[in-house]
Amino acid sequence: MLNRRFCGAPQRRALRHVAVLACAAIVTVGVAMASTAGARDLKAEAAQQVVVQLHSGDVDTLDELIERLAQAGIEAQKTDRIPQRPVYLLTITSGTPQQAVAQLSERPEVVFAELNYPVSSDPRLYDPATKAKLNSVLAIGDGMTCIDNNADCEPQAVRELLRLEMAHRLSRGSGVRVAVLDTGADFDHVDFESVNFGVQRDVIDDDFVAMEEGDEVTNIDDFGVSSVGHGTHVTGIVHRIAPAAQLMVGRILDPNGIGTTWLTAKGIFWAIDPYGDGQANTGAHVINLSLDTRANTKVLRLAANVVTCSEVPNRNVWVSDDARCFGAEHLQAVVVAAAGNDASGSIQMFPAAYSDVPGLMAVAASDNRETLVRAPAYFTNSGTYVDLAAPGYGILSQFYDGSRATISGTSMAAPIVAGLAALVRSQNPGPNGWSPAAVAIRIRSRAVSMCGPNAPANFKHVDVAATVDTAAASLGPCPLTK
Repeated sequence: MLNRRFCGAPQRRALRHVAVLACAAIVTVGVAMASTAGARDLKAEAAQQVVVQLHSGDVDTLDELIERLAQAGIEAQKTDRIPQRPVYLLTITSGTPQQAVAQLSERPEVVFAELNYPVSSDPRLYDPATKAKLNSVLAIGDGMTCIDNNADCEPQAVRELLRLEMAHRLSRGSGVRVAVLDTGADFDHVDFESVNFGVQRDVIDDDFVAMEEGDEVTNIDDFGVSSVGHGTHVTGIVHRIAPAAQLMVGRILDPNGIGTTWLTAKGIFWAIDPYGDGQANTGAHVINLSLDTRANTKVLRLAANVVTCSEVPNRNVWVSDDARCFGAEHLQAVVVAAAGNDASGSIQMFPAAYSDVPGLMAVAASDNRETLVRAPAYFTNSGTYVDLAAPGYGILSQFYDGSRATISGTSMAAPIVAGLAALVRSQNPGPNGWSPAAVAIRIRSRAVSMCGPNAPANFKHVDVAATVDTAAASLGPCPLTK
């Protein structure tokens, strides 16, 4: 069991009560947890759903396909659609989703049909001793929290690696929109008063308020069952790296950190077209995805291809994306995805494993505690699809209900790279600014070696300051003594 040390201050809305004791003491704390009353069961819903892409944008075509399914004894209802695009969600009420996929896949009108799968934020760490996911390394408080008996709530080496003061001399992310697709955010957080928040969207509840939701629990050992605060934490990290960027927040995960491949894809398309009207000048320049699934789905690859403009389907049907990608506005989004916390070099987690898509970066986590520097975190995935690593152990950021926390995971490393992408994109503004592929190349080309006895050869560690300021000295080789 990981040790959690807590120090805190009274919170504004009294959803969390923290005893103010010495940092070395373990104190009783209530943390936000998912409410079970009236909550949707997204896993159960997904188990009855099918995602379909059509060649044509004609809605009548889908109605005809639903009729054909009925003739085969499969009852289906149209549940949702990606606005402006021929991608639909069907709910199967009679027969099985597998039968529906088999029937639809044979039709010439269908590009693909596939099952809807669960997606998770997975903020918990992997314990190699027990082969189980455990609670996050978490400390809640006012900036003087403790983590594993370390008086600094964040390893000092993290700040030394980021060198944000140097980077911010040249870029703070002004003019760039970054979409954070997660559990939502605590917009009332006192630290967010100066944040430039743009449009927000709750894809789960289909409204325009992406506020994080959750109830209080009083048993600290229950923390790991909830992901409330995850989205706020990720949002805060992006703001820390790119403080002048505008943040678009999309809620696509429930308080337990669960979503679906459909909700993720819909959120990605929302980020590039937030009003669903095909206007090319309102979408995100960068999209952060601190979530993953083992399901290799066509809809997630489609979303990654389209928003980065690496591949757009039939341009006579996908008119809005044709105009966005190749017209005067030329808005293309960098996609940054967490590599996952399975401590594996072979497991592939998606959408990160679509790193063959130009402009999509898969991010692992580094551990920079005590004698470590730029070392792979023990929980991080490190497969061949991984592009980069960024600090991901004990990262300090805002948390639910006005608190701050240090949390570990590739979920924390990804928004560091997303913020860096915003800094780079801000240096190349306007419709003809750098493409997602060019931004990714810039970040990769300025990266430095990983360190330690288990340093992987297939990816490097991000160097924020040297990426923004090409005249700056890099972080250099691995230190001899650390």
